[in-house]
Amino acid sequence: DDDDDDDDENSPNVKEWVETLLMNQILGVEWILNDDEDEAAEEDLGDEDSNDDEDEGNEENNNGTWSSSATEGTARFMAAMQYSTAGRHDHALQHLKKFPLTHRLHPNLWMSATSKASNKEGEGVLPQDLYKRLCKLFEPTAPYWTESGYSGRGYYSYFMDQNLDSDKNPSNLIYEVIEDHLLPLVQQKLEKPNEICGYEWWVHTRPIGANLGHNLHFDTDEALLSQEGKVTHPIYSSVLYLTGENEGGATVVLDQTPDSKQVAPRAWKNVPQNNSFLIFPGNLLHGVLPCSSSESMSVASEDNGANVPRIADLETKPATGGNPQTGDSHRLTFMVGFWTRRVPDKMKEQKLYGPCGALPPSTLEHSWVQAIQKGYADGTKSSEAATSISASPVPSVAPVWEIIQGRDDDDVEEKEPPLKIPHAIDHRFFVTGAPECFRASLFEDIECSVPDEGKE
Repeated sequence: DDDDDDDDENSPNVKEWVETLLMNQILGVEWILNDDEDEAAEEDLGDEDSNDDEDEGNEENNNGTWSSSATEGTARFMAAMQYSTAGRHDHALQHLKKFPLTHRLHPNLWMSATSKASNKEGEGVLPQDLYKRLCKLFEPTAPYWTESGYSGRGYYSYFMDQNLDSDKNPSNLIYEVIEDHLLPLVQQKLEKPNEICGYEWWVHTRPIGANLGHNLHFDTDEALLSQEGKVTHPIYSSVLYLTGENEGGATVVLDQTPDSKQVAPRAWKNVPQNNSFLIFPGNLLHGVLPCSSSESMSVASEDNGANVPRIADLETKPATGGNPQTGDSHRLTFMVGFWTRRVPDKMKEQKLYGPCGALPPSTLEHSWVQAIQKGYADGTKSSEAATSISASPVPSVAPVWEIIQGRDDDDVEEKEPPLKIPHAIDHRFFVTGAPECFRASLFEDIECSVPDEGKE
């Protein structure tokens, strides 16, 4: 086996590595039984031999066990993701052909971009004192993550109205960051600088070297989409990169909207740089590629995945690279959607820790809210508003998508059924039916139908 190209010293032991990930619940695929099913499941598992033929490949009848097809599907999909991240696209394709897929992100887009030089002290979008305060507020061990229930909650964000009184100083840290430093940069791109009336903001943290990126998606008004089936977007979306530069996984923005009839002809790939700010039209498809880490890939190969961190470890200690004292072991980002209408006005209910939710009350239960208000009671600012910030275009990549040719079954006596795409790790980097599938994905898991064309 040492002479086999598939098993050279630089390739991960896919089977062992994926099994380790599954055991540590990184993929979120734990099978949960109802209490009244436990006894029946134990009886079924005790009589495996008699049911092998009947249950093989049938996930629904396995009563708490993974069928061979589900296990293979998860392993192969994960292998394709890892091979793509490592630049071994031919190997990835062999796994992808087992699924009913039509497109994958083109190898061009996966190729590593050139690392950017770090901002020097005093450089960047935010003044250093403000930047450090924001990093401290959202560092991996900060109260925010546990108080907001980040690890076990679905998508949530906060909506803040624009301060219309230009003479009034900000009431908290978030207002100062957005209105004094980020908003002016966005207004430079607008024909009517004053048309923005509010901001939707949220944050993400991902351990470097131990995350799968973020799925390709559109920023939308989740409430209006659910209530009326209407697809709306902020006029501009943005990402403020706090920590994890160069190693944290690149943001990709595709020249593709929900109404596109063809796949994106080009995309923009931005490598994170601490204290930098990315702005793009709010109706464009975007996501984050898995962060590549030569060190983590080497560990997975040499130790058969034994050193892959468990979920419990990720919140308390770094994965690979970075500075644990500054939070650089995580890819920490602060996102803002700039809206030209007040989103909560059309919401039936503005939920706490839901999409476009209100800021929680300043209580001990939400100490992070107290932290952002500290020092603003007297109406003073911690820094001066931005004066001049240089902007540079993000490199574009083309082509963006590659068509996956169907497998050749001429030499196969019995054609095997395609594997089911595992939802838990499907980031839409490999898809069926692009570009229509991305519009359809907007309506997944909500109680409304895809509207007829022309009704929006």
